[in-house]
Amino acid sequence: MESFLLLIIVAVISAIFNRVTNANKNEIETKNPESIEIDIPHTEPIERRIKQVVQKVPEKNEYNNIQKNILEKKQATEKQYMELKQKEARRSRQTSLKKQVEETQPKRQASFLLDSNDLVKGIVMAEVLGPPRAKKHYRRI
Repeated sequence: MESFLLLIIVAVISAIFNRVTNANKNEIETKNPESIEIDIPHTEPIERRIKQVVQKVPEKNEYNNIQKNILEKKQATEKQYMELKQKEARRSRQTSLKKQVEETQPKRQASFLLDSNDLVKGIVMAEVLGPPRAKKHYRRI
């Protein structure tokens, strides 16, 4: 039943769509091609257009200035690049020196190794050497 309703809805929509497209086709056919006006922009004289183009082209001095600016920026970036490379080389030397110093120094091992018995003895000694029980606040649970 639902599929039948869906089929009817699709048929109604397609019929409406076909009517709209047919109406648009009829309107296009009824127009006379002679009645269509073409709006052609007024063409400028060629000499004026050439002058405009020539004015837009920068002069040689401007090119030279631009080229100088580019060369200056290039030299500045190359200088920064070389400085950064030198800093990197210094850092790599420092890290290699640190590694060599670490390798030459003997490694320190933990001076104390504890067993579970040692821990138990430590807790007992803390109770013995700590303040008396009477001075501790004691709550019963």
